[in-house]
Amino acid sequence: MAARYGPLPGRHVAAALALGAAGVWLSTAWLVTREAGTDPVLLRKLLDAGIEDTVISSADSGKTPRRIRTAWSDERARPDAPAPLRMPYQDVPVGDLLGAVDRHCVEPLVHSPAGQSIGYFDRPTTVAEALANLLTEAGNVLSGLR
Repeated sequence: MAARYGPLPGRHVAAALALGAAGVWLSTAWLVTREAGTDPVLLRKLLDAGIEDTVISSADSGKTPRRIRTAWSDERARPDAPAPLRMPYQDVPVGDLLGAVDRHCVEPLVHSPAGQSIGYFDRPTTVAEALANLLTEAGNVLSGLR
């Protein structure tokens, strides 16, 4: 994992623990692991993405996760776009469309939830490698605080 935008996620985990958190939510890191089986079109989008390529959008499901920016999220963010329905109703008008986008790998619309930490990852890795890097960095930071 290369740190394109600053410290690796292990530093963020250490910071959260140092501030008293009992744990952290960590999901984006696993999207680029070989074990995830991420579609190659989506994997390339994820690896090419930086922190500025994520948006908060409820256009897919009615929930408001952070996700990779797509032509869909850009269009749905326009001021004249219809407001998304609340969860679970948003899936009724768009679920089949977005499912077909994924099945047929329509590149401009292929989407995935992803946090801003996607900017740390520029190559595929393995779960073991990602976890080892995360633990090493967090451990180094935490031991420096003692």
